[in-house]
Amino acid sequence: MVFALVLAACLCCLRPSWGFSSDQPEPTPRYTPEQLRNVTSVREQIMDHLFKNYQNHERPGATAKETTEVTVYITMTAITSVDVRMMEYTADLLLRQEWQDPRLAWINIPKFKNYTKNLVSPELKQKLWLPDLFFRNGKEGRLHKMTCPNYLTRIDPSGMILYSQKLTMRFSCQMELQTFPMDSQECLMNIGSYGYELSELKFVWRNHTPVDLTKKMQISEFNSPEEVIAYDCSQASTTSTGEYTCLEAKFILSRQLGSWLSSIYIPNFLIIVASWHSFWVDLDAKPARVTLGLLTLLSILTQASGVSSSLPRVSYIKAIDVWNIACIIFNQIFYQRGPSASGVYFTSAGFADASPSRFIDSAKATALAMKRGKLEFCEEMERLLIEAFPTEEEDAFPVPRSQDLPTKKPKRISEIDGYSRFLFPACFLLYNCFYWLYYLVLVNEM
Repeated sequence: MVFALVLAACLCCLRPSWGFSSDQPEPTPRYTPEQLRNVTSVREQIMDHLFKNYQNHERPGATAKETTEVTVYITMTAITSVDVRMMEYTADLLLRQEWQDPRLAWINIPKFKNYTKNLVSPELKQKLWLPDLFFRNGKEGRLHKMTCPNYLTRIDPSGMILYSQKLTMRFSCQMELQTFPMDSQECLMNIGSYGYELSELKFVWRNHTPVDLTKKMQISEFNSPEEVIAYDCSQASTTSTGEYTCLEAKFILSRQLGSWLSSIYIPNFLIIVASWHSFWVDLDAKPARVTLGLLTLLSILTQASGVSSSLPRVSYIKAIDVWNIACIIFNQIFYQRGPSASGVYFTSAGFADASPSRFIDSAKATALAMKRGKLEFCEEMERLLIEAFPTEEEDAFPVPRSQDLPTKKPKRISEIDGYSRFLFPACFLLYNCFYWLYYLVLVNEM
């Protein structure tokens, strides 16, 4: 009986926990709705705490007189153009900087140490201290703004800050064009601090892959760089205002010869070959010889002018200039080759054996006689006509028929043309062998 009473008492005590109704009032909520609206999130509490006394004009470590070290690494997504005339190249790149700021670490704050997410917000850029990085050889640049400003500011719990930007930069590149268009250009990217000296701020490359190139990058007229050499150049970066941090990245752009072969070299070669057809043109066809020589010369000059207009004016001669000059020389030697040009008039007119000095003396005597008077003039003219022209046994003005023309000089001219048909092509081919061997093999090995 006593056991039953004790069991009943226990059941009465456990009744509310079984979900049975109770007359006790429910507990009041911890916060009222108004209080809940005023409670800030942990993230906002962290930001308020970190930036409460933060001074963005002071670099990290300034109070302790320590050097702030900023790690830099770049991803080059594209080289959009290489301008030889302006000696510059344009590149799209992702510039990233990382540095430690102990003032922004919350991992050691007890009430925030369990919050392990990074702080990411566009507003952070206005609140943070940022390195004054600039490109020494940069001519012009812009920050991408599609569809929003392309930059990232991120803080992790240990106070490590990441600042990333997507930029399009135009860099100067000092080019050596002696072997153009078989040249390879060494271009640089020079990074430094504009205001902080080396004792205050130091840029360092990331240990692994400081400059990353997009695979299979397509560059107009150039091959994609195979590698980028990154190094510290702070020792050589001393100016009149102090010693500054310096980083450089160097890569090589090798020009593709294919476009220049199809636009300059092969057309010029064919023009020179076309000029050799004059060796098979008849000697009497003077207009054809003159026209062919002038047209080939004008074609070469037009191409040379087009090439020079797309290149900078430099004080040295380029490989393309050597080629154009040689083509002009070969053309002019062909056009003005000895007897083939000087003997055509007298041969075709039938006066190859007549002495030109007799006609010159006759002209001088005529001018002298005009001064002496009419009688003397007639007597002098009669004497000169007898001396200058043949007798009755000779025909004074023979009809230039093929059987009457002298054969000595035309035969000599024909022999010269025959030799030229083999000599000129052989010389030009020999010149090509030396030209391409020198610029493609010997120069590259130097």
